[in-house]
Amino acid sequence: MGSKTIHLICKLDDKDLPCVPPIAIRVPDSYPEKPPQCSTDALEYSASVFFQDIQKKFDSNVDKLPQSFSVTTLLNSWELSVRQAVSLALDTISI
Repeated sequence: MGSKTIHLICKLDDKDLPCVPPIAIRVPDSYPEKPPQCSTDALEYSASVFFQDIQKKFDSNVDKLPQSFSVTTLLNSWELSVRQAVSLALDTISI
């Protein structure tokens, strides 16, 4: 009560990408001084090797972000992670 924190559930809607589980973003009331925080549903992202690859890439990409970043930057990192996992999966199939 009294908190101005914003909670978002974000889904990726891109006809060129596969359907993936959503992510939850918490935007603190002190944003943009403090960056948004993101979480993924561990159960959903552990459901397949592909989703696990997305999770690993996303964690790695977020770790590389500067100390302060925007919601847009976080969402772009998530999309990049999905694209990287798709590329890896396609490379594995074509071998």
